[in-house]
Amino acid sequence: MNRKSIFKKLQYGTNAAVFTATVIGVILLINLMIGKLHLQWDVTQNKQYSLSDESKNALRTIDQEVKVLFFVNPTSSIALEMKQLSENIRAVNNKVSLELIDPYRNPSVATQYEVTSEYTAIIMQEDRKKVVSPYDLILTNYETGAQSFNGEGPLMQAIMDVTTAIQPVIYIAEGHGEMTMASELSSLVQLMTGKGSIVHPLNLMETDVIPTDADILYSIGSQRDYSEKVIQNIHAFLERGGKLVLGFGTYTPDESLDRLKGLAKDLGVTVEDHVLLDPEGNYSGDLYTLIPRYTGHPVTTKIEKSRIAMIIPGARSLSIDGGVDGTLMPILQTTDKAWGETTLQDPNAAPTEGEQTGVLSVAVSVEKPVQDGKMQAIIIGNAFLADNQVIRVGGNYDFFLGGLQWMNETGTVLDIPPKEYTPDPILLSGGQAVFLFFICVLFIPIFIMGIGAVVWLRRKNL
Repeated sequence: MNRKSIFKKLQYGTNAAVFTATVIGVILLINLMIGKLHLQWDVTQNKQYSLSDESKNALRTIDQEVKVLFFVNPTSSIALEMKQLSENIRAVNNKVSLELIDPYRNPSVATQYEVTSEYTAIIMQEDRKKVVSPYDLILTNYETGAQSFNGEGPLMQAIMDVTTAIQPVIYIAEGHGEMTMASELSSLVQLMTGKGSIVHPLNLMETDVIPTDADILYSIGSQRDYSEKVIQNIHAFLERGGKLVLGFGTYTPDESLDRLKGLAKDLGVTVEDHVLLDPEGNYSGDLYTLIPRYTGHPVTTKIEKSRIAMIIPGARSLSIDGGVDGTLMPILQTTDKAWGETTLQDPNAAPTEGEQTGVLSVAVSVEKPVQDGKMQAIIIGNAFLADNQVIRVGGNYDFFLGGLQWMNETGTVLDIPPKEYTPDPILLSGGQAVFLFFICVLFIPIFIMGIGAVVWLRRKNL
């Protein structure tokens, strides 16, 4: 081998080494720049690894240091997902920090924060603290046993709760046969407290006073009428900018709720004395169990967008009085084939003469400016909608969440649904499968081998 040939081979080898080192250096530099700038592209269908716009908007309002302690085995997949979520949050607001603590290696720290379960998160801002349980952060598929991380919604709500100076105070009326927060409304109470609200019972048989710190008053399914004094105090509460959710039970001929119906009437809503049937908008052929239509109201925006149906058994209709001050809007309505009857009959029978027919309202919102801001009310023609037995059915839960958001003007009530990874199967026809086989198994390998052979022969002849 002569000196010229050796020099050429050395030159080619040096050029190849320099080119390889340059490419590796450029790739490392690009990765460092992307890491510093937190650039990423989430190509998953439901943006599995990105923050929602609602989270980003909420984070931009936070100007306080927030610390998140997450008790987890640092090597687990859940820990990696929490780290990814933390990085996404810090890319928007670096005042939120995360510390992973192994509860098995640091039992004293777990004891200090009264943590008894792995996957528990503690969110702290100065002297304010909120605990997010594993049941909120980890979704379990009880059919397969698989677990998935659902951190964004619960974590962001907790961050908002510890950084917001004002938390909505809600009172739930009791004492007149209403559904109570300790029994029928426990799921509704869990929704409220999970969204940062403070919830108290209010026995209106023991006191007729609406507390001064009340923001929202719930009266769901009263079986006995309120006193005139209580009604006056509710009016006064609304006149100072209070919010009211008033739900009536299924109509019975022997009910006596004249003052409560009068309260609704004063707000511009007539509560009709009948039970609704809808031959077109019903659940599984049961004309008395409605699947109502949405009207584009802010309370149902997300349910409507997600195309989730609500299910309402035993509803009564509400009529809107156009002569009352304020803005009244239907939230839920029947189809134009519905009618109301005062006594339960054969559901296949036609409506009798004098019964209401056509598009009828099931829930109505009232909004009116007052001296201290504005009063708001949601009147519902079926109190059973809030009961534990049906609130988790369809979009019923989201209806009450939407109502809570509509009445809360601070923007601290977030609605971030869990992101579940559901890969779409790839279905190939016979021709497509054959085409991919030839391309991937035959053509590409042969093409690469051919290029390699050409390069080898060329270098051999240098």
